[in-house]
Amino acid sequence: MSLTKEQFLESVGVQAFEAGMFSIFFGVPGIGKTAMILWLAKRFKVLYIPFEGEDSASLLANKGICPEVNQLPVMKNLHDFIEAIDAICELDLDIDYVVIDTLTSLGVLYKADILANLFGGDVLKYGHYGKGNKACELHADKIVDKFLQLKNKGINVILLAHSQNAKEENAEGLDFAKQTFLCEPALRDQIAAKADNIFRIGVDIFVDDSKGKGKASSTNQRVLYTENTATSGCKNRIGCLPRYALGSNAETGGEVIAELLS
Repeated sequence: MSLTKEQFLESVGVQAFEAGMFSIFFGVPGIGKTAMILWLAKRFKVLYIPFEGEDSASLLANKGICPEVNQLPVMKNLHDFIEAIDAICELDLDIDYVVIDTLTSLGVLYKADILANLFGGDVLKYGHYGKGNKACELHADKIVDKFLQLKNKGINVILLAHSQNAKEENAEGLDFAKQTFLCEPALRDQIAAKADNIFRIGVDIFVDDSKGKGKASSTNQRVLYTENTATSGCKNRIGCLPRYALGSNAETGGEVIAELLS
């Protein structure tokens, strides 16, 4: 049976509403990514999944920087992470957001898993003619599918990531530094392609030339960048403005992000 234009648009709208969103928030360590994102728990049901070395939620909550959230034990290997995602989907838990901290650490465990299971831990075999990198690329969809599995259950997925400076070339052939999210290269392209939104949390940099020295400075006012520019590797599919002021404390920034994602 053919659908009218109105029926088609309505069906697409329902599907989009029922599916979750897949977003990446990246920034330099200490910028406040985790604290701001966990303020989503003020409005929504949030489950926090930390990797080893990134489990700061309890410490932040104890200091009153963010609210307490439900969290899984620290993920120390890729197998535990995959089992956790499968369990969340199979149990049909009442969750609005799954926050994974961080994508950077997940990439490290992914590479370690490929090295151990496909190359027997032999670093030389892994590096021989780029075989390790090719294997990582070949199996990357298994990780990306886990995020989509959550999304298709109606759960919003947020990946936190550190930032890196990626050297790119502009139209004039000049190199410049662009902030992008840090991740195992074999995973990065597939994750970037499937993500609905890639946002950078940072601060504005300005040049103070009042004394003729052209000194670069910044403020403590954080900003959410949402568009792909010469300095930020971002994207969005929800019609965002190019930037949003997040203020200087986590709760204020969290409220802005919650409103944006609602």
